[in-house]
Amino acid sequence: MAISTRAGYEPSTGDFASELRILLRGSSFGLAAQCGNLIFALCFSLIVGRLFYAQGTGTFFEALAIFVIASNVSDLGADDGLAWAVPRFRSAQRTADVRRLLPIACIPVLVLSSGLALVLFLAADPIAHLFTHGVHQTHLRSFIRILAPFVPIAALVQVVLPGTRGFDRVWPLAGIWLFLTPLLRVLLLPILVVAGAGIVAVAYAWAVPTLFGGIALVWVLWKLAEQEHRTTTNGPPPLGRSALAKEFWTFSGPRAIAALCQMTVVWLDVLLVGYFISLRMAGVYGAASRYLVALNFCTVAVGSTIAPQVSRLIALGRLTEFQRLYQTATAWIMAMTWPAALLLAVFASFFMRLFGPEFGVGHTALTILALTMLYVAATGNNLGILVVSGRTTTSLWIGMFTLALNVTLNLILIPRVGINGAAIAWAISLIASNTLISVVLYRAYRLHPFGPAFSRVGLLATCVVGLPALAFRLALGAHIEAVLLSAVAAGGVYLVLLWRNRERLELGNLGALRPA
Repeated sequence: MAISTRAGYEPSTGDFASELRILLRGSSFGLAAQCGNLIFALCFSLIVGRLFYAQGTGTFFEALAIFVIASNVSDLGADDGLAWAVPRFRSAQRTADVRRLLPIACIPVLVLSSGLALVLFLAADPIAHLFTHGVHQTHLRSFIRILAPFVPIAALVQVVLPGTRGFDRVWPLAGIWLFLTPLLRVLLLPILVVAGAGIVAVAYAWAVPTLFGGIALVWVLWKLAEQEHRTTTNGPPPLGRSALAKEFWTFSGPRAIAALCQMTVVWLDVLLVGYFISLRMAGVYGAASRYLVALNFCTVAVGSTIAPQVSRLIALGRLTEFQRLYQTATAWIMAMTWPAALLLAVFASFFMRLFGPEFGVGHTALTILALTMLYVAATGNNLGILVVSGRTTTSLWIGMFTLALNVTLNLILIPRVGINGAAIAWAISLIASNTLISVVLYRAYRLHPFGPAFSRVGLLATCVVGLPALAFRLALGAHIEAVLLSAVAAGGVYLVLLWRNRERLELGNLGALRPA
């Protein structure tokens, strides 16, 4: 079957170089946008911390945790469904089915998310009381009621973004969602504060750009589907609507619970810290967890590109290229994540104090979280690979086990060890989850992350960045001078050595870098 060669889509030639170009092009553009998103997200959190201190920051992070969990509950696994279906349908020239699939995926999500938003709005008072012990619950209640109406659009964004990536387009994710939306949040927050909105300015500044970004992404996805359908000829006849819905939801259904488990693990600890300790300590822990978003930026950038590629390669039986692509992507993720994680772990007290003096007590928790990300980065984008390979039931069982483990550990450790207990619970849960996923992938495809560049990247990051940073920390303390020396001197040497080893990292063809 002939495959269309439209711009942004590589033909199925069996040539690994073409797949590498897609990954390099998409990841580089996505990485630039992730850097922008990282800067804006940290700026937003730092402004909140400096203006409203740990108490106000805790209110924001608890409300955001409830908002994110609600929007992920509502997406019903349709996000992973589109990430799986769109590239497969395109490789089979089923473009009519792609266009007809969009309402099948989105309408149930909108219905459920609207109902859940109404429940959150009406139950804001008891929810706020539960997670604050009645202390400062008025602010949390206001935050929940402000964010609740935006749950449907956030849930829809969760679904739409993988759909745009299924068309091998990075710019909707990068330009709209990772750059413009967080930029608007940072610009809107001080305007609302100066206008006298008070602490609720934080909620409005977060929510309103979500609406505009969501509308733009829905419009882009529909246009991509229409354009694809118009330019494709000789495709197979479309499936009936019921058969198409059955095919889609049979895959997506198990991911609804699995995705909920995954996102709950990420955010539940913030809520439990507020429940067991205080809203203030929830703010401290939430600030530490913001740095995890920063550390995850490369995994997200690479993963958003490689997921549709893997789905297509598996569908076409090109497993050798799939395995090599995964190993290459993992080395890239490690090359970016390990130096940053090591710097955060060594200078945790400095980075926590950026939010304000009272946030310094979270330095041990940040160290635990940062060191855990070394292992997470070394397993690559394994969860995304597991999902798009079609093993959604397996991901469901792993997600349920991870959530049960996380909740149990949090209930045991937070009352005894405080926010450090929450960090330990999160670390153990994430290590267990990634280990299980890696074992499943190895047994199914003999897939592992240990490619030619794996050990070299790990040694370079540890010896060239981690150890000198530790030496500077011991000599100069956790102050700006030691951080700058580590970042500039050790980081500069590290980048030079990465460049000299670019062929082993399969970064030699930099001419492939152009927006997708």
